[in-house]
Amino acid sequence: MTDDEFIRSSLEASAAVKQAMISACGAPLQTAADLISAAMLRGNSLLICGNGGSAADSQHIATEFVVRLSAENRQG
Repeated sequence: MTDDEFIRSSLEASAAVKQAMISACGAPLQTAADLISAAMLRGNSLLICGNGGSAADSQHIATEFVVRLSAENRQG
């Protein structure tokens, strides 16, 4: 398999997984987003954690909630 074929195959496999997720997980993801949004609007906290690379992901999403969603800051 050439490098180009490998890249194409990898991207196509990734796209197929994302398409499958739309059908399988779209509604549950919307429900989760609605629950998180409602909780935050009530003043509740969202606890996010991870280990290793997931810890970095957790820090990143926490920053997005704090920075982008602050009314006195800037639009997302």
